[in-house]
Amino acid sequence: MMRLYLLLSFIIPFSLMGAPDKKVRKVIYPTKGWLTINPLKESIDTLMLAKADSDIINNQPSVKGILITRNGKIVYEKYYSGFSADSIYNVWSITKSVVSMLTGIALKRNDLDSLSEHVCTLMPSNVTTGINENCREITLAHLMTMTSGLSWYKPGTAIAMRRYEEMDQIFACPPSNAPGSTFKYDGANAHAVSMLLQNTIKKPLNEYAESHLFRPLGIEKYRWEQDNSGYFLGSEGLYLTARDLAKLGYLMMMKGKWDGKQILTEEYYCSSTTQQNIGGFPGYDAYGLLWWVGKASPYETFYALGTGGQLLAVTPALGIVAVIVVDSNHPKADLYKPRQLYYDYIIPAVK
Repeated sequence: MMRLYLLLSFIIPFSLMGAPDKKVRKVIYPTKGWLTINPLKESIDTLMLAKADSDIINNQPSVKGILITRNGKIVYEKYYSGFSADSIYNVWSITKSVVSMLTGIALKRNDLDSLSEHVCTLMPSNVTTGINENCREITLAHLMTMTSGLSWYKPGTAIAMRRYEEMDQIFACPPSNAPGSTFKYDGANAHAVSMLLQNTIKKPLNEYAESHLFRPLGIEKYRWEQDNSGYFLGSEGLYLTARDLAKLGYLMMMKGKWDGKQILTEEYYCSSTTQQNIGGFPGYDAYGLLWWVGKASPYETFYALGTGGQLLAVTPALGIVAVIVVDSNHPKADLYKPRQLYYDYIIPAVK
């Protein structure tokens, strides 16, 4: 027995010496504001950041800001043409992804039963009588995966989104495809989710967002447009600062958890950011639940994309959340170039 003890006392210290020294990284939640640090301290190549800056100045005049966080800290932030960290801007279709988060919150709080619910069960009674019979098969899941067949684009009309249609107008025409069969990106889906959600929770979506999403994350400065019926737009129209938008991306990277509180279930986070269908135009990536799902090679990445190239991108394996602010009215605004900044410079900058 004594020989065994002496043998173990000799072996164990050397086995420990050979073990890797893994430091447990403290999780940071920027509820009261982001900590800004030198990018080198988070192993970010500053030369690649300088190249991104040069590309913006010389080739992408529509880009008005770039914000990069790693492991809960800002490692790079720069604004152009009068924009600043305090500027709020229309995030356009990134609003859809925020509506997805609010839907997940409603499910967790049992304010909503299931994504399998048919739309007619969530409508006001005075609307259900006027909807097209084929629309009765549409579920929330169909709307959130852009497979409902609904469209704001009608034959013989100008190709323009009619963002202020009433709920009964959206569901009055038959779907262009059998619900669940085909991906077709259209704002009618996300706005329908917003309207149905507001009708179900019995309160304006901005109030619900303030109580259960914005306030817990320390988001105070925002604006949200409404339609003619008073519903908050689900397809666009949310105004946020770049820093607050990054908080939403960070919440998703943390699988719905924020400072000890599970705001979204991990299951819903996974469903949102996992391919639900192959997607297509305009992101040309796979689609989750009102989130785009792709790769910043070779890393799995999910992102929200808005008019003109507004971007909120998250690459969990690298601890990266990035926001690119765009003036969508700029004549050289491009839906794809800001995302290329993320692929060409931000991801390669991570050592």
